[in-house]
Amino acid sequence: MTTVVFDLGQVVVDWDPYRTQIGFLSPVEWDEFLTRTDFWAFNQTLDAGRDLSEARQWFARHYPADVCVFDRYVARFPASIRGTVSGIESIINDLRAFSVPTAVLSNWPADLFHYALEQIPIIETLGHRIVSGEVGIVKPDRDIFELLLNQLDLRACNTVFIDDNLDNIEVALRVGIDAIHFTDATALREELVARRLIPHAGTSVTAHGRD
Repeated sequence: MTTVVFDLGQVVVDWDPYRTQIGFLSPVEWDEFLTRTDFWAFNQTLDAGRDLSEARQWFARHYPADVCVFDRYVARFPASIRGTVSGIESIINDLRAFSVPTAVLSNWPADLFHYALEQIPIIETLGHRIVSGEVGIVKPDRDIFELLLNQLDLRACNTVFIDDNLDNIEVALRVGIDAIHFTDATALREELVARRLIPHAGTSVTAHGRD
């Protein structure tokens, strides 16, 4: 049986980190901060399991003038979670109605993941979760895809992985996993319909059988 594996950020979770800085920085100032500190490279170390307190100490040493921005990013992290990506809950519900197993493979700091669970309840329905910050491996490292297959006892050819990041998609394909580059829920539905995993939008699930 095919298992569908979801990335979270910008696939299931509508995530906007700038919202942690609203009222303090303009969008232009936020972009300047990201560039000045190479923040997303730094953030990847959080995704890989770096302790937040140790990370803050490092950030304060290297970017003392900007540590207040990092502090707000952590303290106001719940504000960055806007809800679910448009249309994705319907797809998840249809997969459940079709008895298609699902799972999660996400890059997310371990210390901040509980906010996603608290604010996006549908994550709990997706089954087994592999979170990069908890296992110490970050996509697109091939090892995290191998870990997914091993932990869930999956065959790569019977696994569909959905992610908005093309680098992650490319590695999944090299591992032998069927991968879908996420752009929006409408396009994703078409891909899953083509694989006979869910029905067309507006079609009753009970009207379809699965071969």
